[in-house]
Amino acid sequence: MSSRNGQLSPVPPGRWSYYPGSTAPNALDIVWCRFPEGEQLNPAPKSRPGLIRRVMRNPTGQIVVEVAYGTSNLKLDRSIPHQLIISHRKDLEEAGLNRATRFDLTLTKILPWSGGFFAELKGGSGPIIGRLSAVKRLDLNEMKKDLPPPAALIRAEIANSALAAATQTPIAVNFQPEVPERPARATSDLPLP
Repeated sequence: MSSRNGQLSPVPPGRWSYYPGSTAPNALDIVWCRFPEGEQLNPAPKSRPGLIRRVMRNPTGQIVVEVAYGTSNLKLDRSIPHQLIISHRKDLEEAGLNRATRFDLTLTKILPWSGGFFAELKGGSGPIIGRLSAVKRLDLNEMKKDLPPPAALIRAEIANSALAAATQTPIAVNFQPEVPERPARATSDLPLP
């Protein structure tokens, strides 16, 4: 389910082979993702970078993540709000990206943390390819001020609908909170609202 238009849509459940919880990403990690192309919760044939916004556990303890769409199509000829562009060499290196990338912070999906949606970029490296640099985290904090927060009820319905589809489990409105950051990570790296 996409959060771009804020509308709920039915998503058929699938059978996912979840990664162990110990491999879960952190908010603001960059992952290699088969981001679904439509409203259906199906892995896309093409992998692309994704920006982890939130990490959550479903009632059975499996990890699901909210990921923002990434593309090398920068669209520099137009001013698009809520876009995070990584293009400087040091930022690209820390993010694990080999080319300039734009993340659309309004186009997100809640996906199961599984091999069906997240794959290795290079053999043996795992699906987490990098992390936002400190400079880009500051840019993101500035952008968060302008991101329109959805109404609390709509946000809960969207999250629960997507969680239920991603986990194949009917979920009540009060899902479990985000997985805390690993101790090695800076605690100032907060996920987007």
